[in-house]
Amino acid sequence: MSNKISLIISREYFTRVRKKSFIIMSILGPLLIATIYIVPIWLTQTGTEDKIIAIKDESGLFAGKFKDDDKTFFIDIDEKNCDDAKISFLMNDSLSALLCIPAINIDNPQGIRLYSRQGEGVSAMLKSMLTSIIQQEIEKLRWQKIGVNQKVINRVNANVSVDLLNISDDGEQDMSVVASTIIGMLGGLLVYFFTFLYGAQVMRGVIEEKTTRIVEVIISSVKPFQLMMGKIIGIAAVGFTQLMIWVLLGLIVISVSSLVLGIDYSEINGTANSGMVQQAGSEVVDQAKEMPQNEMIKAISTINFPLILGAFIFYFLFGYLLYAALFGAIGAAVDSETDTQQFMLPVTVPLIISIAVSGIIVSEPNGAIAMWLSFIPLTSPVIMMIRLPFIGANWQLFVSMAFLVLGFIIATWLAGRIYRVGILMYGKKASFKELIRWMFYQ
Repeated sequence: MSNKISLIISREYFTRVRKKSFIIMSILGPLLIATIYIVPIWLTQTGTEDKIIAIKDESGLFAGKFKDDDKTFFIDIDEKNCDDAKISFLMNDSLSALLCIPAINIDNPQGIRLYSRQGEGVSAMLKSMLTSIIQQEIEKLRWQKIGVNQKVINRVNANVSVDLLNISDDGEQDMSVVASTIIGMLGGLLVYFFTFLYGAQVMRGVIEEKTTRIVEVIISSVKPFQLMMGKIIGIAAVGFTQLMIWVLLGLIVISVSSLVLGIDYSEINGTANSGMVQQAGSEVVDQAKEMPQNEMIKAISTINFPLILGAFIFYFLFGYLLYAALFGAIGAAVDSETDTQQFMLPVTVPLIISIAVSGIIVSEPNGAIAMWLSFIPLTSPVIMMIRLPFIGANWQLFVSMAFLVLGFIIATWLAGRIYRVGILMYGKKASFKELIRWMFYQ
């Protein structure tokens, strides 16, 4: 029996890895990801043009308050008023924008304007930066007006940092909410993506063999259950192979981009501002963006990567095996891919729910919803990966793993019952009632 399954695994594996589509996607995958993430970073670091901002301060309150940086430079215009400054600005093409500050009342600062040329515009980031500088200076002036000097303000202002620690019998351990959120969401999304991708490949492979009648020849030599398991394990090996290729090429792409394009990844703190982290709440995004580089490194060091990696492999494998068995049963029950829609929804809804509630899970990783969803086999592969950086290796992790293995065994047995009947059924559209009857068909 094991020899026949190994032959089917070999056939499924080598048939797929030799396809041009597999080779192309294995190479293009990291390149597409690089295009989405690395190119914008490179453009941000190298493609930004120098900006010269003209300042006309009629109030005289902001002299020397606008400081140059690597890409933005400020110059004062020696015109009598803002109207003359606008004419001078339009005649000088080297100027990117003009900031006009009239003789304002600090209690009611009105009339401050930022001008740009028609068709060029000013970025929201630049406008926000100038607004912040003006606002901070007006606040200082207001404090001074009521008799409070800057030294007193500096003494009153508090910069509080609260360190989060996990405490156990073994002692204390640092923990970063930001890093845990990012790692958890990333692990959950990867499990979701690969489970869907390769589980659907099992279904399509079964449909293809069924419609071409190849399966009739194969079934004459092996049992239906052996065929199903061989196909599931073979495609799982394909998935692991492609994942390893993507990781290797991803590291190469990062190294090459750093050397050739000169991208300094150590200066990038805004990468946490991605779609998956936004689901966890804007607070996490803001913390990640404002986190200094040394704190970011410290936050990453708090993550137990061996535990995360081991759990990822486990949940990737058994989550895929569970869903692949269900997808295989669906493929055996239909004659074409268009007939799969009615059966796909009940199978895929748990995965979709897992992603939909990810924000709730991150907000309350120890809540009742998070705990019970991490025990249900159909949702635990994604939910537990999101929770794991927060809860660590406790009893809930092992209960979740046990339930997932048990769920895989039950799902495989039920799928095998459907598969053995449906694989040789042609020309008849199966219903849910029919599938239940096939499970107990002798």
